[in-house]
Amino acid sequence: MTDNNLDNDNVENSKAPLVSHLIELRDRLKWAVVAFFIAFLVCYFFAEYIYGFLVKPLKDTYLAMGYENPRMIYTGLTEAFFTYLKVSFYSALFIAFPVIATQIYKFAAPGLYKNEKKAFLSFFNSNSCTFCTRCFFSILHYISISLEIFFRFSNDRLRYWFSN
Repeated sequence: MTDNNLDNDNVENSKAPLVSHLIELRDRLKWAVVAFFIAFLVCYFFAEYIYGFLVKPLKDTYLAMGYENPRMIYTGLTEAFFTYLKVSFYSALFIAFPVIATQIYKFAAPGLYKNEKKAFLSFFNSNSCTFCTRCFFSILHYISISLEIFFRFSNDRLRYWFSN
């Protein structure tokens, strides 16, 4: 038998009824949700520090432009709470992504051929590393440059509007 026939036999032998697929999907979703929920709780506990890390480029840009004592203000009663919830949500999604992606892979892997599994894993690993690198590089470098450009643009427009 050829390798292709062996792969076909492996897929044929692993066929399961719809109910077992749905049960497997439910179990995989449970693990993904549990991982996200635990990460969310941890991130909410550290939300103030995560928020400070994310706002640091804005503060540095304000200080570089000569603003004294830059600070964020909230205009609504619940705005700070919901801001921390959003920070916690996106941070938890970022942290729990490896578990979520692993659960997706474990659900889909029995239906894939051996060469498709290898391609999927190499694609997942390279994209995950690239994504994390881009996120941290953008926080450390691109955001401060972008903020400075936007501040200069808005200040030039304000001067124009108020001078007329």
